[in-house]
Amino acid sequence: MHEMAIATGLLRQVLAAAEAHDVERVEEVHVTCGVLRLVVPEALRAAFEVLRLTSIICRDRQGASTG
Repeated sequence: MHEMAIATGLLRQVLAAAEAHDVERVEEVHVTCGVLRLVVPEALRAAFEVLRLTSIICRDRQGASTG
């Protein structure tokens, strides 16, 4: 499932951009996938969600997901 690799790279870019701009919270990420990329949007969304929920960056002080 190459969507996981794409989601991993996407999350890294989002976190790097947030850090570069001194942003503490990212509320939305919008992605457009071209038809020739052979990306399954639902699989990419699911992969990104798994990575987001398991990222230490996405946890509050009590360790709960900030969802």
